[in-house]
Amino acid sequence: MLRCVYVDLDGTLVGRGGSLLHDAEGNVSLMGARALEAAHRAGIEVVPVSGRRRDTVREPARAMGCTAYGFEIGGGLVIDGEDYWQTGELQPEDDQSVYDQIVSRGVIELLMRAFPGRLELHTPWHTGREVSVLFRGDVDVGEAQQLLDDNGSADLRLIDNGYLGGLAKGGTGLTTRQSDWGLDDDLTVRAYHLAPESVSKAAAVARHRRIRGYALEDTIAVGDSAEDVGMAASVGTFWLVGGDHTAGDEAVQLAIHEHRNVRQAEGGPGEAVYEAIVTTLMLGREAGT
Repeated sequence: MLRCVYVDLDGTLVGRGGSLLHDAEGNVSLMGARALEAAHRAGIEVVPVSGRRRDTVREPARAMGCTAYGFEIGGGLVIDGEDYWQTGELQPEDDQSVYDQIVSRGVIELLMRAFPGRLELHTPWHTGREVSVLFRGDVDVGEAQQLLDDNGSADLRLIDNGYLGGLAKGGTGLTTRQSDWGLDDDLTVRAYHLAPESVSKAAAVARHRRIRGYALEDTIAVGDSAEDVGMAASVGTFWLVGGDHTAGDEAVQLAIHEHRNVRQAEGGPGEAVYEAIVTTLMLGREAGT
């Protein structure tokens, strides 16, 4: 019996401009809203799990009728108003957030010096963060990780959260022009989060599921990035958003092969979530559960 769906926001539930009422191309679409309606009518909990900072997940979550959500790649998890942190030994203190503790090490400058023209802060969304430093660019994550390891920050990892907004070019939710950025013109820009190594969407999903008492097989997740695919380890089935941007994302395709419970949705943002929920409900009814 389906009891909970964990869903990424940008490029998964919402379309161009971060709109629940538009698809990836900006066409009016009610599929995301219908997915939420189907879940609520069936008594299924919906939990947004996003790379966005707290306030930009909390307000959409409230508007969607959700009482739990994960923010900053799952580093922060809120359930019925209570905070839970997946940040390992780095914990929020009275005078310093986890973000503050990371920044104080000088790792922003370290990474940006190492990748000139290929990595920069994802302004203006890099502010107001509590767990992770948000970058944009196109870098070798393994090379960046080695740099962190060699400079005393092996307890941090640079997380590739896929193409900005879920599309290889332009993307959804972008309100600044790439031509205004300080990156090389030839880059296919991706989002990166520098966070404690224990931070992941999968960890947040697993913790929420334990707290709620949901069985693994009674949960699904939907997403569009390699980090999202990692949620497959914490749910019964993971649904990958359809479209060229996931099919052409090498990191996503590599991540898929690490799990046996990944299903490919036919539709894009909104449509994929609706497909995942309705299909799972139908399969449950056919099985008599």
